[in-house]
Amino acid sequence: MVSAGMAARPLVVSSGFTTIDIRLGAELIASPGGTATNVARALTSLGWRSTMVGTVGSDPGAHLIKRVLDADGVQNDDLVSDSSWLTPVLLQVTAESRHSWEYNCPICGARYAKHRPPAEARAHSLVGRMTAPDVFFFDRTSLFTIALARAWSAAGTLVVFEPATLGRPHLFEQALAVADLVKFSSERRRTFERLIDGAPISQVETLGVDGARYRGANQENWHYVPGSEVVKVIDTVGAGDWTTAGIIDSLWSSRDGDALRIDSDSISEALARGQALGAAACGWSGVFDGGIEALNPDELEAFACPRLLRQESPDHADSGVVSHLATR
Repeated sequence: MVSAGMAARPLVVSSGFTTIDIRLGAELIASPGGTATNVARALTSLGWRSTMVGTVGSDPGAHLIKRVLDADGVQNDDLVSDSSWLTPVLLQVTAESRHSWEYNCPICGARYAKHRPPAEARAHSLVGRMTAPDVFFFDRTSLFTIALARAWSAAGTLVVFEPATLGRPHLFEQALAVADLVKFSSERRRTFERLIDGAPISQVETLGVDGARYRGANQENWHYVPGSEVVKVIDTVGAGDWTTAGIIDSLWSSRDGDALRIDSDSISEALARGQALGAAACGWSGVFDGGIEALNPDELEAFACPRLLRQESPDHADSGVVSHLATR
């Protein structure tokens, strides 16, 4: 399925968990994160036009996200900065090659903000003024993303869903009903296994170092695709997002005229392509080899402490630490 009036460069609209990732290690490094963000940036690097839609805060993290997306060429006018909310933050603690994630500020102990989807009405507004994209990708279920998926699917858009968690079961079921392809990791499967197992939808399950498997819509049997060799592992964070981008890019590239094939052959080829990109991404630190900012320890509080940021004015993103970082 493709949208009418296909442009020379395909268009993906991506929505979901948009975060700031802060790595705590020998140095503090901040960068945009979240699967939806990473997939949009990766597809842009593969020649796609990419657009992010959703909500972030009006804070230093949001400023950094938008600055990096602008530099990458990812359209983000509809990634709205909301002064009543804070951009989610994830702390990545590294020890040798192991990673763990923390969800509380190390300074004050306050919980970082959660994902906040826009209202459903904004989805209808977007559909009314945007051309249906070639691909719609989302990683969180909400009334907003389901409304976009339904409208654009009816217009011929390929809908790809990559759940990280179950969320509200009735919305998860609606996502499975409208999506053309669902991709998930074996580590996440147990949280929504009952719904996935009974869904008549093409599925891809990644298995880490053991490769991946897939099955077509209405098929019971799984087919295994071995993983690509990683010459030297530097960092595995983001490998799954690059795999997703490779799958989408390969499926689009393998279309026959205006017909997009979602069958065993096309999915197998797409998985091989995606896993090759995922393996390559293990060869550098971070999800992308760029788009990062180094923080001094005394900058962390002003950049990401939720308690402090809630006390600051909405214009905080345009002053202080952000202005300092933006000049580097």
